[in-house]
Amino acid sequence: MCSQMSSQASFFNNLNFYRKLNCFWCFIGLLLCIYTLHVEYSIENQRNYQPFCEINPNINCSHVFMSKWSKSFGLLQDILGEQHWLILPNPIFAIAFYLFQLVLCEFVNIKTAFLQLFLSILANLATVWLAYILIQLSNVCLVCVSSYLVNLILLYIHIKKYCIFKNIKIVKSTIGTSFPSSSNYRNKRD
Repeated sequence: MCSQMSSQASFFNNLNFYRKLNCFWCFIGLLLCIYTLHVEYSIENQRNYQPFCEINPNINCSHVFMSKWSKSFGLLQDILGEQHWLILPNPIFAIAFYLFQLVLCEFVNIKTAFLQLFLSILANLATVWLAYILIQLSNVCLVCVSSYLVNLILLYIHIKKYCIFKNIKIVKSTIGTSFPSSSNYRNKRD
């Protein structure tokens, strides 16, 4: 009985740790996206605006943010046209991703952990595409690279979280212990 309670406490501590990490990195991602939108808007509307991420001609976020690749990953403009409602700045998609990840943190089960992992894999595929474009533009965008790092960290967090659930599921099926419920987790976190 004591080992089961210790196991449950460890389970909750690990989940709570990864939930807090997930929230922290999602907020960092949101801040990067908001800054990106601010820079894009300011460049379009202010003639002499120079963002802090514009260090020299090779380290220049403005060049990247104003390229065709900065909207809908540069993939939809040729198909749908420049004025289609789906042609949105890339940070809009990232904001939706980070907000959805934050909402999913409130649900504690293996299906949600899998969904978070799957979405992180998709986000990292988009990251690889955008990193490739960055290389093609022969430019370094500090904000872009920072967001790539955030996505990679979130992928790691979601792999670890999913593995916790998979390990508990294996232990449960092997020795028949009870699996902690989501309501127990809500009462014990923070």
